[in-house]
Amino acid sequence: MNGAAVWIFLLALCLAWWAGRQGPVAWVVERAVMEERQVEDAMAAGGGDAFLEREDSALWRLAGSAVEEEPPVERERVMVVEPGGGGTRHYVLTARPHRGAVSFLPAVAFAKWVTRRFVRGPRTAKLAAWGLGVAFFQGGSLSTLLVGATVKPIADAERVSHEEFSYVVDSTSSPVAILLPFNAWPFYVQGLIFVSGVGALATEAGRVVFFLSAVPLSFYAMLAVGFTFLLSLDRLPFIGRVFRDAIRRARETGELDREGARPMRSRATGADAVEPGYRAAAWEFPLPMVCMAGVAAGMFALAGTPAPAWAFGAGVLAACGVSVARGLSWGGVASGGVAGIGMVGYAAAVLVLAVAIGAISQATGGGVFLIELLDGRAAPLWLPMWLFLASGAIALATGSSWGTFAVVFPLAMPLAWAVAEAEGNELGQPLFFLKICFAAVLNGGVFGDHCSPISDTSVLSSLATGCDLMDHIRTQMVPSLVAGGLAVCGWTLLVWAAA
Repeated sequence: MNGAAVWIFLLALCLAWWAGRQGPVAWVVERAVMEERQVEDAMAAGGGDAFLEREDSALWRLAGSAVEEEPPVERERVMVVEPGGGGTRHYVLTARPHRGAVSFLPAVAFAKWVTRRFVRGPRTAKLAAWGLGVAFFQGGSLSTLLVGATVKPIADAERVSHEEFSYVVDSTSSPVAILLPFNAWPFYVQGLIFVSGVGALATEAGRVVFFLSAVPLSFYAMLAVGFTFLLSLDRLPFIGRVFRDAIRRARETGELDREGARPMRSRATGADAVEPGYRAAAWEFPLPMVCMAGVAAGMFALAGTPAPAWAFGAGVLAACGVSVARGLSWGGVASGGVAGIGMVGYAAAVLVLAVAIGAISQATGGGVFLIELLDGRAAPLWLPMWLFLASGAIALATGSSWGTFAVVFPLAMPLAWAVAEAEGNELGQPLFFLKICFAAVLNGGVFGDHCSPISDTSVLSSLATGCDLMDHIRTQMVPSLVAGGLAVCGWTLLVWAAA
């Protein structure tokens, strides 16, 4: 079986290499607003010649469009005086080669395409962000960065406040990953939910199926995604005064951030991070995921296990192969890998420590101790609520939903099964009760992650959308609390009905 995995592995790499050689070359010009510090540095280096007037720029008229001919220059700085005393804005324009009509890297080109085809105002701009958030169901950092960077030019042009935009981006990342679990979530969580004596959780495949069967009980995730859809239509009633004021401010004045806000912005631009000879294309993003999903599905069908190490290895090799084929050097691949590892270093450290705590708790009988401690006192009707709150509190404090799962699941699952099997509880479907408690912990981790200012998705959502981090947390808190309360009511009613 390992031989089959190796052949699938090599096939993914060959397909990636072949795909990278296809497609015509085109040029796209990116236009980005410069920060004050960048303007000062440019002035110090170039003096009065550091910036061109808009009329003298060769790249300004090409911004956001794809052309076949190579532009006369690859980089310009342009100074624009806003009419009506609006001040002066400084832009950096960068021309980059790529293959295909729409590149994944040049977000402005994609924004222009979406604007022509779909966006007609603030509502449709938010709907575009919502749709992309659902489409990129891998969740977490990847989804927030991709959706935020791609839709931001559209949202800013249509006067969508950064508070609105960051809420849509954040609340369609992890919740969508739960509801469309064709990603790493089931394979990670299944390793944490083994309970002795429960046949449905005895094997790896059984635990993955258990995860999938509990998806319809993920009420918080459903409500979070539904609330963002209603917000996109300007039909979400419970958003709070601060959120409502932010929407009114953006629509009436065009100010996307409140006065005194400190928006988060990345200092690194795509032009700085990508080698000049690299030709990016939109289809490069799904190719590694397709390879990863294909290997996982193939191994699951052949061996009864998704073999996540092989699947992720195939995805990484596919990404490396297509990048090198399209002009990225092996040194650039290595640098990108190191940078990527550095970006997830903190989250990985938190996750490793959380897994260690969960393993220690399991090895020392933490679940058994909790069962004995709460013997006869853990009412099944309220247990989902307490598990949701405990999971949410830990995620709020640590900023990591996955780290929370590693701590809570080894304790919560044996406790929930013991309560379901206890005499006098009159639960006719103990496995169904176990699924409810499982969903409560899973959704509680995502809920706490949404409310935490140190969560990676909260920080990256603010960074990708240019929102003040605390403004994002304050405005997202109200709909998240409402969704959490309704989810707890739903689980409580289901337990009451089952009893």
